[in-house]
Amino acid sequence: MSESSLESPTAEENIRQTRSRSRGINANDLFSQGANNRREIIESSFGRRDDDINETPERNVRVRHNTELIPLDLNLVGASMMRRTTPVLLSQLLNNNIQEIVRNGRIDLMLLRCIANGKHGQTNYMVKQYAARGGNKNNCSNSNYSRLFLFKVMNATEPNALVYMMESENQNKKLWGRNPTLRDDGTIAIGTIIRVLNPLPVESIMPDGIPSLVTRFAAVILQNPRKILHVPINDALAGNNSLAFALNNCKVNVIASTPEETGCAGCFCDKQRIHEIAQYRQGCACYVWSDRRNNMVIDHSLSIEHTSWTGYIKSFSSLRFSSLYQTSVFSTSIRRDVLELSEQYYELDDAIHRVVELINENGGFTVVGWYKRGVVNDRSVLTVLEKNNNNNYNNGKSEEVQVDNGKLNFHPCSIQPTNKNFFDHEHNLFATMKDIKFNVSNLHQMN
Repeated sequence: MSESSLESPTAEENIRQTRSRSRGINANDLFSQGANNRREIIESSFGRRDDDINETPERNVRVRHNTELIPLDLNLVGASMMRRTTPVLLSQLLNNNIQEIVRNGRIDLMLLRCIANGKHGQTNYMVKQYAARGGNKNNCSNSNYSRLFLFKVMNATEPNALVYMMESENQNKKLWGRNPTLRDDGTIAIGTIIRVLNPLPVESIMPDGIPSLVTRFAAVILQNPRKILHVPINDALAGNNSLAFALNNCKVNVIASTPEETGCAGCFCDKQRIHEIAQYRQGCACYVWSDRRNNMVIDHSLSIEHTSWTGYIKSFSSLRFSSLYQTSVFSTSIRRDVLELSEQYYELDDAIHRVVELINENGGFTVVGWYKRGVVNDRSVLTVLEKNNNNNYNNGKSEEVQVDNGKLNFHPCSIQPTNKNFFDHEHNLFATMKDIKFNVSNLHQMN
């Protein structure tokens, strides 16, 4: 179902249900395991190692401090925008009494999805919005946008809440203004955590009851925490609603891997949803394309097992996921037919399984994404209505009676090791993973 065809916004219900850190590394750094600055990247990304943490009360105080979300740019740690803003809940931004909304607030969000309908470069798409407060909430209006960003709320009170941020001529146009280079080099991508400063009171609700957030300031890019807070799946989610999830210690099984040319020569979209982009059902959200970047990525079919959920994902591609098993990105000279069912393809496939197995045996994966439950027409009721209409009952009017769909649709967006020692330059897990990666330079030499 398209983003603009859903009805019945229930943001307040979503927020009530929610009451029950990927330091951005650019694409080259992600794959460059032997870079001289790797240690600095890792230390600033993930902080202290797990074996530096113990359970004594005094140490726990330090652990809580060390796991706070802090800016990627350490020069901003003591800046006024950090010191003089106060954490605000999404539910507070939805408060009917605007006078009670926190002044100079801030809210931390993880980027889950970027939407740009149509071909690359086109603008002016439309989406339905509903009034968040006052007026008739059943009425909707269409709004123009160039991009939509779906985020997961990162506070502990509303960890499964979702928000949209719409980029348009008069909304959020400064969102990436502080970091345009980081936006275009892969530092900012799916899985990046940002801090939104001075968010305005929510005035509109998007489809699936997801609030639309607006700020007049540029976002601050944050480092990833040592561990993402576990957010379970709510099996009782009502129809036409969406929530976020975050599952730690998952077992991932890669069933098939296929090289695909995406038509995207950027980094911001993380080369996700490649089949939608290829068919122009939804456009690539990258701001900048480069002729020096290869548009190829490995597409995976995989299963995810957790103690509370098991799922099959038909298609998942991600530059950040590929960086776990590749030593570097593909050069621009490499094309799909070089890899497809060649000896090098099987070597790559072996490397994928070696790395995935290593991670599974040492803490598993943290999988973050979102899910929704749609609605379906109640066929038994429709049959009665159709019969009545044929007999001229109900004055010939037919009504669709909808009920919740029994199936939840899942959209994983970030699949990364739960154990951050895999990114610690001094840890043996980092060295082991580096040694068993697929050496892309060998492929370049053969080509």
